[in-house]
Amino acid sequence: DTQGPISISVTNIIDRAGNTATNITETTDASSVSFDSNIPTITGLTIESDNSLGAYAKPDDIVTLTFYTNEKCQTPCPDSDASELCQKVVSATILTESTTITNENSDQLSWTATKEMDADDADGIVTFTIDFYDLAGNQGTQATSIISGTNVTFDGTAPTVNSVTVASSNADATYAIAGDEISVTIVTDEALSSIASATIAGQSVSGVRISEISSTNWKLSYSVTGSESSGSVS
Repeated sequence: DTQGPISISVTNIIDRAGNTATNITETTDASSVSFDSNIPTITGLTIESDNSLGAYAKPDDIVTLTFYTNEKCQTPCPDSDASELCQKVVSATILTESTTITNENSDQLSWTATKEMDADDADGIVTFTIDFYDLAGNQGTQATSIISGTNVTFDGTAPTVNSVTVASSNADATYAIAGDEISVTIVTDEALSSIASATIAGQSVSGVRISEISSTNWKLSYSVTGSESSGSVS
């Protein structure tokens, strides 16, 4: 059948006296029915987090799916509506949990699905599903992967410090005098994005004094002035 509005034609309308009415080719109230057997598709799909690093998420961050359909699709119904029509709507899960679906400009073509991440979510790549139906009830192929951009990785586990060592540039690395540099080396079990600040011998260490040897190996440096209290460095 041809896609689009279904045409009607009613002819030979004759009353009992034999009078013929005008043929009917359209409705009197502008109502119509369209035939649609085309399967809807998703033309764009990305995922991101509101974390400062958009490709990562931690508990309480919001992960958002943004996607676009090639034709109008059915918006979600109120939870209280269990009608058959409301079973064929746009829906999505993130890490198998339901999401909030939004079509902000009401075009029924551009969509977002959001979820607030929580401590119970599994670490790793954030998986998702998107199901959708066009206005005629044709179901699109479930989407489970992004079309562009990068995936989001969820990390709800605090990093563990595996080792902390301290040494001085003094000939005897266990002592320091004025002019020597004290270095603290930290090794963690996972990659860090930064170490914001620290203190050595009660003095603040920040900026260039904190250096990344590798993503899991960091060095803090402090130049001894001689005004520090004698004793073990903390």
